[in-house]
Amino acid sequence: MIDTITPAGCGSRNRYVISLLAFAVAAVAAAATLGAIVGAVGGLFTPSVGILLAAALAVLGVVRELGIARISVPERSRQVPEHWRRELPLPVWSAGYGAGLGFGILTHQVVFTFWVVLAAVLAIGDPVVGAICVGLFGAGRAAMVGIPTFGTDGWRQRVLETMSRTRRPLGWVNAFVVAAVALTLVAQPALGMDAPVGTGQTDPAASGKTLARTVTANGISTVVVAAPGRDPVRYENARHPALNSRLLAVTRNGGISILEWASGREVFRLDGPIEKPAISWPWIAYLRKRNGSTSLELRNIPRGTRRVMATAGRREDLGRPAMRGGWLAWHFATGRRSQLWLTNVRRLNRRTLIASSRTGIHINPSLTNTHIAWVDQSATTSRLVVRKINGDRQRSIARVIGRDRIFWTTALTNKRAYVTRWSLRGRRAKIIGRAWR
Repeated sequence: MIDTITPAGCGSRNRYVISLLAFAVAAVAAAATLGAIVGAVGGLFTPSVGILLAAALAVLGVVRELGIARISVPERSRQVPEHWRRELPLPVWSAGYGAGLGFGILTHQVVFTFWVVLAAVLAIGDPVVGAICVGLFGAGRAAMVGIPTFGTDGWRQRVLETMSRTRRPLGWVNAFVVAAVALTLVAQPALGMDAPVGTGQTDPAASGKTLARTVTANGISTVVVAAPGRDPVRYENARHPALNSRLLAVTRNGGISILEWASGREVFRLDGPIEKPAISWPWIAYLRKRNGSTSLELRNIPRGTRRVMATAGRREDLGRPAMRGGWLAWHFATGRRSQLWLTNVRRLNRRTLIASSRTGIHINPSLTNTHIAWVDQSATTSRLVVRKINGDRQRSIARVIGRDRIFWTTALTNKRAYVTRWSLRGRRAKIIGRAWR
């Protein structure tokens, strides 16, 4: 190809430019098309299929490139049909050559990288991401044809000799890259995972200077409410506290209780397979579990009206909602995407996507009247982030690094933010607080 697409091979400088342009456009377009197809197919399967395939191919690639064993690369041991150049018009055969090489699976492959990338795209399951990732492969093939032809015969010869000398070191680099791709996929956090099971303090809820939390010990959960100048108030066999000034909502005895936390008087009771409340009087939001699915419901307590805000299937996660000042936030996660949503109870048909990711997770939001906080978790880092509801600039106010410790549920006031910090190895949780303004 390097000798074919040159001014001499094409007959003139102008014909060479046309040929190179047709080749490059076709190579990128064919590669992007392949990536989009693989991404769309991957969307039909669970991510584990692509992850396992990418990991297996990466292992083979590392073994091969490091010279540990001789392993053949899946390929067709040919390049493009030579006779096209003699039988077809120049723009047609140039584009055909580009499409054949860009599509990848129809021609010779030197290393496993191409197949590892395809498996990674299959795992991601997004046609757009697939088109971009594999499209870069097509751009690379176009560059390898075009760059050596931009000079004299001596320049081209020097480029080819350099490429030949660096083949072995590039093989080592390629082994590192394919291993990194597989490890990155395998290391991604599980979307929609349940809260860790263990002991300690979890589920902070805050209103002003009052802080509520779930304390778990010996398999028993107790909600503890602490306010300055008062003895802590305890509610046995309760969990998932939500505070709204003098009111406390908890999951308790097969339903949700709304109490005046200082006196213990029950103000309202909802029975059924519901849990994880959020309260901003006269509204309450909660999760309802039914037949393996989960729905987020919003209820006006005095009126008794109810509306389903979101639903999730068996393999999806609908997170605990947060409410404050008429705002309602929640997270939704599938095996391929994590999203954080926000709406106002006065304009329920208008929703804002606060954050979205395909490689990490955004979970467990909390609110003030003007700000939203949540956990942004990647493979090895958990961050507690905050931003204005009507803004887009977020900042990190706490961070943990490592696979053993993660952030979980959050609470937010006008001056302090709280988050549950889990030690996975010891299965213990602790609530930490940070001043954020």
